[in-house]
Amino acid sequence: MVNQQTVNRISFLDTLRPHVSKEDLKTIEDAYTLSKYGHRNQFRDQGARYFEHPKNVALVLINELKIYDPEMIIMALLHDIIEDSFILSNHGLDKLFGERVVNGLGYLTKTNDVESYVKKMYECDDMGVIIVKFADRLHNLRDSDDIDEAKRERKFEETRKLYLPLLEKCIQSTQNEADPTALTYLKKEIAKVLAK
Repeated sequence: MVNQQTVNRISFLDTLRPHVSKEDLKTIEDAYTLSKYGHRNQFRDQGARYFEHPKNVALVLINELKIYDPEMIIMALLHDIIEDSFILSNHGLDKLFGERVVNGLGYLTKTNDVESYVKKMYECDDMGVIIVKFADRLHNLRDSDDIDEAKRERKFEETRKLYLPLLEKCIQSTQNEADPTALTYLKKEIAKVLAK
């Protein structure tokens, strides 16, 4: 697997180049740039620049799940942009990236009440959005070693109590109609982190 800390814009796009059209690659590059700009001067608890998080969520899709769906990659790159910046309205995002991305970001944008937020995810019928959500959760868990112990434990408990039942329901609902491999992989990787 590529060391995700060393992936810059050029290497990120080079990874995708064999798998997406030139037009889609340009749109993904626009989302990459927008995310980087929208999260400028924002930092994670550990001190890393915030943009590393959405970039690494996209890299979970690309490197680990072998998902090259341009709209899912764009959703991964922009999944925190609405709650963390005022850079674009839904109308502007729709014009740039399309209706599926805007609808997906509507589900992915967190609210203050975690239980209501997860409950909203149960209503989502786009499995691509669900996969992005759990790639996000996986990266947050993997990246929690250096955060305050109480916050880390709260994140782990939320995952066990709220997110894993949603993930299990999604795996069950896809078994007869779609390949649940991505969700099964994410469940296994999340369980690994929780077991530490």
